[in-house]
Amino acid sequence: MTRGAWVPPLVLSALAIGVRLLVATRREGIEVDGILYLANAAALVHDRAAFNPVHQPLYSLVLAPVVALASDPEWAARVVAAVAGGLWVLPTLWLARETTDAPVAWPAGLLVALMPAAVDAGTRVLPDTLLVLLVTTTLAAAMWAARTARPLAAAVTGAAGALATLAHPVGVGFLTLAIALLALAPRWTPPAWRAPRPLVSAGAIALAALLVLGPQILFVRQLTGTWSWTGKRLGYTLTFSEHVGAERAMATAERLTAEVKREDAPPSMLAYAWRSPGALVQRIVINLHLVDKYTLPGLLQAGGIVLVAFGLVHLRVRRTPPEWVLPVALAPCTGLLLFNVESRYFVPAIPVLAIIAAIGVARLGQPRPAEAERRRLTLGTVALVIALLSFVPWLARPWFREDASGVDKTAGRWLATAGVGPAFLGRYPVIGYYAGARAIPLGGLALDAALAEGRRQGARFLVVDSERLPMIRPDLLPLLAGTSVGRADLELVKVVEDRAGRRVLIYRIAGTL
Repeated sequence: MTRGAWVPPLVLSALAIGVRLLVATRREGIEVDGILYLANAAALVHDRAAFNPVHQPLYSLVLAPVVALASDPEWAARVVAAVAGGLWVLPTLWLARETTDAPVAWPAGLLVALMPAAVDAGTRVLPDTLLVLLVTTTLAAAMWAARTARPLAAAVTGAAGALATLAHPVGVGFLTLAIALLALAPRWTPPAWRAPRPLVSAGAIALAALLVLGPQILFVRQLTGTWSWTGKRLGYTLTFSEHVGAERAMATAERLTAEVKREDAPPSMLAYAWRSPGALVQRIVINLHLVDKYTLPGLLQAGGIVLVAFGLVHLRVRRTPPEWVLPVALAPCTGLLLFNVESRYFVPAIPVLAIIAAIGVARLGQPRPAEAERRRLTLGTVALVIALLSFVPWLARPWFREDASGVDKTAGRWLATAGVGPAFLGRYPVIGYYAGARAIPLGGLALDAALAEGRRQGARFLVVDSERLPMIRPDLLPLLAGTSVGRADLELVKVVEDRAGRRVLIYRIAGTL
């Protein structure tokens, strides 16, 4: 690799990290799952017995030394996510070099650096950016292993895929894909490449993956009694996903959260599929519609969708370079259709989609050799510039719109100063994080029963909000007007409202200390 070839990845990685850190300064509230990742990081530093295995451990392991030193763990976690997100450029360009001969370094790197969904992922206290970094490295290393037939390359593939699995359960899908590509290498690798050695490659991948995943498998076995790479009960996750397609999805999700116990749900994906095959098929059909309606626009924006379409049209199906591997690399994402689909769950597809889009940019309106000297500006370049300009409003949006979770953060901090006690009534985990108290869900309890349960658990306040309450408990709508409906046991003490009209109302519960 020439010295000049390092310029695009280094420059674009620095740009990507800078943009993500800048946008991260506008984030107000922590993500719900981020609370558990930070708690696990703190447990690794102070009390390992408190570690919760429901989420994969890698992000918390990375955060642990940072959290131990940082005065603001939340901001430190955002910095880690931003740096990991900025580094996507490196494996993306590596994967591009292994799969295409088109000059895609700059367009692919720019898209990965500036796509709004990619930038957004790099500002949140979540493992998404770490997952994508490792998934893309796994795919690139698998192509390197197929091209060179070197056991070291296969071992790197296995280690990277196992680390991706430790970042998020979806990583196991990409590890499986990498194994399949190398196992089938004799059938698809071009004659110019070294003769593949599937058994050697499979052995190297398996050994490396086992060395990385082994401690996690033993840890999960010790805590849950089951042999698995994840502490998450996938049967329960599938059961919770039954709210997909419901008329009142949020209310259904609230009911499932409150009523379905983990031990009552099927223990595995296979057990759930055996019990409810029709529900799975229905969910896949509904999710295909939701991906078309919400996920793709949220993931790529209109400009990105157009560029990817250009790239798919210009892909060349041939043995060398193997551009056909790029759409195949998206296959593990189809497994997400079994669950609750959101744009952020599909971020592992962004680097691959960026390469496909960059191929379209490189080949769209490509001049003939005789015209190359006269035509320096191609139609593909124009399309790329227009797409990048379409990203600007999305990147600038945090400066003009308040973060939706900011009102929860303000309410939580007020509760912390008001003597909230050990708990409060209302399922608002973000508010609970900033208040330093446990959030007690209302579930389906009537208000009197909920207040009695809250008093029993030491709750001094009832919290309601204007966004979620109307969907999950319309019977409590009078509380949003700031009135206790003639009740002597509730006193409105605080209203927090942002510019968009989102309100959090806090009532003091009478009869508590």
